[in-house]
Amino acid sequence: MFGQNRMIDNIKGNEFIYCELVGQSRWLSSKITVEIEFGQGPNRDQRIRDEETGRVKKFSSMMDGLNYMGDRGWEFIQAYAITYNNQNVYHYILKRPREGSGYIPDTK
Repeated sequence: MFGQNRMIDNIKGNEFIYCELVGQSRWLSSKITVEIEFGQGPNRDQRIRDEETGRVKKFSSMMDGLNYMGDRGWEFIQAYAITYNNQNVYHYILKRPREGSGYIPDTK
């Protein structure tokens, strides 16, 4: 019976929060732009920013972005890529316990 309650909490999303990292290569650059989606809507600036300077962070790869989020308590769930206009767009799904630190704050 207790196991069922725990499963219901997971379904409702009460135990974890989720995000999606979306990475695209930048024109004439070896670095990529990584955005983070928390379900906040399309009109919000979703780029990851440096905590100290507020500047948009540039990552050398999706693994670099994933390590950045992992250092902040996020756990990898799944990845997939979609080709759009002959360009790969990488999507990484992450989660972390709802309680505790690790949330990437809105710096807008």
